[in-house]
Amino acid sequence: NRGGGGGTIGSALVARAKPDGYTLMVGSTATNATAPALVRTANYDPVKSFTILGGISSTPSVVVVAPKISAATYRQLVEQSQTQPSGFSMGSPGTGSLNHLTTELLKQRTGLRATHIPYKGAGPALSDLLGSQLDAMVDQLSSSAPFLKDGRLRAVAQTGARRSPLLPDVPTLREQGVEGVDVAVYTGLFAAAGLPADVEAKLVAALRAAVKDPDVQKRLALQGSERLDMEQAQFARYVAEEAGRWTAVVRSAGITQE
Repeated sequence: NRGGGGGTIGSALVARAKPDGYTLMVGSTATNATAPALVRTANYDPVKSFTILGGISSTPSVVVVAPKISAATYRQLVEQSQTQPSGFSMGSPGTGSLNHLTTELLKQRTGLRATHIPYKGAGPALSDLLGSQLDAMVDQLSSSAPFLKDGRLRAVAQTGARRSPLLPDVPTLREQGVEGVDVAVYTGLFAAAGLPADVEAKLVAALRAAVKDPDVQKRLALQGSERLDMEQAQFARYVAEEAGRWTAVVRSAGITQE
């Protein structure tokens, strides 16, 4: 494990590795979309520096509100936020996190009025949300699920293209008339660019078999995720689209690395 730099240190190591198939990376929306858009020292291209082998999982986010907020739908949340001079306070695990960028995207697309409050991780932000020291938050379903299940937090929208089985009664943003804000965290398998074709084919086949394993799918479902069912070429296009999408959000919102 090579931590640091929002995942850019480990990603750069893989990008520079010998393309023999023995150095692999479980990349994500963070390592191959948001972090390269923010971290000036990320000396790799999120698409061209890698052989993109395929997707593993997709985890939607949810818009969750503090107990003190009465909004039951996303539209009500937007309307209530517009009555506050500085909008609602909305936490995130940190500046440039997907949670933060999704908040900025919602502000741009839906008129949500919000002040971003960055934390050092999702845990402290959720703790303040539970105590109504924050008004709302965009969070990954996997970390909010326990609090939604016991009723300590309430979700007004899911950001996935369809409802998660963990939250069958909470409509998506798309269902509530909000287009262009389908957001999910992906994970996928990456190797250095220039992998020999036979090695690439072997790894792609092994990955496809692994993610189809019922036990793997069960584990993903328990954490609010699902198998990312895309062919290799489709997933590669998706990675490129996500990189472009979040780079545009970073630039339009004027977000800079702290």
